[in-house]
Amino acid sequence: MDCPVVYVGDPYQQIYEWRGAVNAMAHVSTPHHVLLSQSYRFGPAIASAATAILRSLGAKHPVRGLEAIQSHLALVHPQVILSRTNAGVIGNVLKCLSCRIPCHVLGGTSGLEMLLTDVRRVKQGQAGQSPELLGFATWKDVMSFSTRTEGEYLRGLVNLVQEYGEETMLRAIAGCVPNEGDARIICSTTHKAKGREWGTSKSIPISSPRVHHRHVPSTRNPSRRSCDSSMLP
Repeated sequence: MDCPVVYVGDPYQQIYEWRGAVNAMAHVSTPHHVLLSQSYRFGPAIASAATAILRSLGAKHPVRGLEAIQSHLALVHPQVILSRTNAGVIGNVLKCLSCRIPCHVLGGTSGLEMLLTDVRRVKQGQAGQSPELLGFATWKDVMSFSTRTEGEYLRGLVNLVQEYGEETMLRAIAGCVPNEGDARIICSTTHKAKGREWGTSKSIPISSPRVHHRHVPSTRNPSRRSCDSSMLP
């Protein structure tokens, strides 16, 4: 008895592409295709924006929103900035502090400090101990691995370390406020933010741009720090 095989997937939701996942649907050959383009989570305004983004990626069919849902697009100032990696959190902290925005790292800065201290260890030829650098014996190995697809999660860290150095970043994150209530912006990984809710948030791609050097807070002369509004979260 023949059993039908149904393949279900979305080529534009490869959330594990950073770990080497590929678009398996592109390798399936079948004459029968059915689109699931109707969303019940948002209205036409968001559907229109999503369609524009997907078409830039090669999609040919529009996303349809639910007419009964009123949704709109607007510029907002996020209460929290989310990143997939600790390196992303460090980059966001540097942006906030360079503009003198009080920021808090959800869960504390100990994880960031451990990562940057581990960078120092690996540069000295000692084995990495943090989750990101576990198993690496030299910084050269880290840099080499970050250029590969499966090492993309380390690319942000390598860029930051090469640009500013771990010691400068360690001094910078010491400027975070310890209490969440005293912060204007909260920086966190998506993992640590699970279960939490905020009115507005911003998610940063894993390969986010570098912070320009003149936006890194100076520990020697804070009064001379400059800030470009385009760097604000």
